[in-house]
Amino acid sequence: MKYLRFADSVFNNYFDVKPDVRSKDWFLVDNAGSMLFMAFSYLFVALTGPKIMRAFKPFDLRRPIMIYNMLMVAINSCVVYLCAVGGWFTHYKLLCQPVGSADDPRSYQIVYATYIMMVTKYMELLDTVFFILRKKERQLSVLHIYHHFIVVPMCWGCIRYLPDGHSNFALFVNAFIHVVMYAYYLLSQMGPSVQKYLWWKRYLTKMQLTQFAVVILHSLWLYHPSCTYPRVMQTFNAFNCVIFATLFLNFYRKNYTAKNNMEIIEESSNKLGNMCISPGSVKQD
Repeated sequence: MKYLRFADSVFNNYFDVKPDVRSKDWFLVDNAGSMLFMAFSYLFVALTGPKIMRAFKPFDLRRPIMIYNMLMVAINSCVVYLCAVGGWFTHYKLLCQPVGSADDPRSYQIVYATYIMMVTKYMELLDTVFFILRKKERQLSVLHIYHHFIVVPMCWGCIRYLPDGHSNFALFVNAFIHVVMYAYYLLSQMGPSVQKYLWWKRYLTKMQLTQFAVVILHSLWLYHPSCTYPRVMQTFNAFNCVIFATLFLNFYRKNYTAKNNMEIIEESSNKLGNMCISPGSVKQD
């Protein structure tokens, strides 16, 4: 509880943001200690797991990964739907949408979507576990580990303090990207007859980069004098988007230069998804 009180006092005293009454007592939201334990346990596993696996043969996880990809497509689709009908395709303003009130039933759809998104970020830690068990250490890049580590406290902060309104836009966009991303991973497991149609793999990275640019620009509107929405979470999100975009650009330049473009397109037709497209990816091969 001391971690929770500390987090609440920081948000209250420095950012004038209090825990949201709609979500503060929900499972996993009411305890900062469990969130920190999960994040640092992940970091420990990511750094030590490959060393432990040196004594073992790689596991064949094709079926579990296929089931996992199906679940991620379904859950992220649910998040997209809730965000759309709960606000962004109905009554939300694109810029400076305020936090909803506890007596507005429509706002709960967005809050539920934010909570589900937090749960998916815990689930996505399995991406790293799959890499380790399959001895795909080269996929454990700085981008991959940093992304999975940092989104745990980020999403926890969103659901506890600002579960709807302007900041939810980033989650809405991210959930849509993940639907496409995990659908690609699922299709890439369905054999050569399907793989030859996955030439559009490289555009997933472009979609990720576009996502970062859109979220950063959307966050900047919070600094308009007329906007009173708390800036803390979106500023942190925008800062991390800059980091993610920088790492993604570095990845894109290394893997999709004009010199090796034809080679990569050929590989994508003959192999199962052989690249880490995004920080939340599960390499299928």
